[in-house]
Amino acid sequence: MVMTTQDPRAAEDRLSRLEGAYEQMDRRMADQTAATSSLGVKVDALGVELRKEIQGQVSELRREIRADLRALYLFVGGAWVSLAALVVGLYFAR
Repeated sequence: MVMTTQDPRAAEDRLSRLEGAYEQMDRRMADQTAATSSLGVKVDALGVELRKEIQGQVSELRREIRADLRALYLFVGGAWVSLAALVVGLYFAR
């Protein structure tokens, strides 16, 4: 292996460039971390908003289902009363 001596200024220049590159990478990584954190906050806020909207829709559907069931109960109850009246009427019609 051949040992070469380098100019100390050339080595310092290289180290300076490397340090500058590392600092730039560090800044970029910090920017990316901040952007990722900001995006996480936005996603969390959208999740909360979506949950509220879904809960509202579910509540509305439950109200509609209850109203439809009440109407069905009235219809079926009326049908039973009519059937009972028909059976009683046929029984006494003899």
